[in-house]
Amino acid sequence: MKSFGIAARVAVAGFLACVLIATNSSAALTTWQDVRSTVATRGIATNGTVYVGTAVNGIWTSTDLVTWQHLSLPGGAGVSYNDMLWDGSRFIAAGDGLITSTDGSTWTVVLAPSSAEVWNAIAMMSGSYVVVGSDITHVLTSSDGTSWSSSTTRSLGVNARWDELIFGNDEFVATGVETDTGEGLILNGDGSTTWTLDPQPNVGEIQDVAWNGTSYVAVSSYDILEYTPPASTGGGGSGGGAKSSGGGGGSFDTLVLILLSGLALGRRPRR
Repeated sequence: MKSFGIAARVAVAGFLACVLIATNSSAALTTWQDVRSTVATRGIATNGTVYVGTAVNGIWTSTDLVTWQHLSLPGGAGVSYNDMLWDGSRFIAAGDGLITSTDGSTWTVVLAPSSAEVWNAIAMMSGSYVVVGSDITHVLTSSDGTSWSSSTTRSLGVNARWDELIFGNDEFVATGVETDTGEGLILNGDGSTTWTLDPQPNVGEIQDVAWNGTSYVAVSSYDILEYTPPASTGGGGSGGGAKSSGGGGGSFDTLVLILLSGLALGRRPRR
């Protein structure tokens, strides 16, 4: 079981959403520019040319992060999308089903919307894709990003949802909340059939997590949490909201925790 220690107490977390960002040594975080538009994106990814964002009303694109275009989606697509991944050759959006695009403009439905499931987060590494959502008992897995199958995490006997997902330390890690009690949950697995549930009592909903090369750092409703695996491999992975695109390797040098007003910036509601 992963037992996250409390690294810091967030005194005003009752009305703050937490965003965890990891950067490498080549990125400077000294100067920031507000590029918000009227689009309240829930997830965002780029192929280096175009930015593609998910929102409650579909998919938006931008080349400069200032001017955004609302796209028309094909018949059979969902209405709302929560997360976006660029895997090196295509975008994949998760929410009311799954849709893909090679250029960010033309989209194909690969998983139709379902009233029983909303998908909240997607990540991948080395050709293994995982999607988590509002049903704690299973995840979606794929080896190509096109054909998907349901992988059972086991019947847990609780009502819960997964909010975020990363790949770090050679494993997928999802964070979420037990909806009956409000307690935080962490799920880690190999992206196929082996998954382990780690309840985290007394910290509230765990909203995000990052891997910095030696430790996991997570943010919850009340705390900033840290966990160092006993025999960390330092394996490849992503940090914070960034989704791994298959590179692996390098550890992150800086972890930046930013507390943002969820109401003002449109933090996505979980379903």
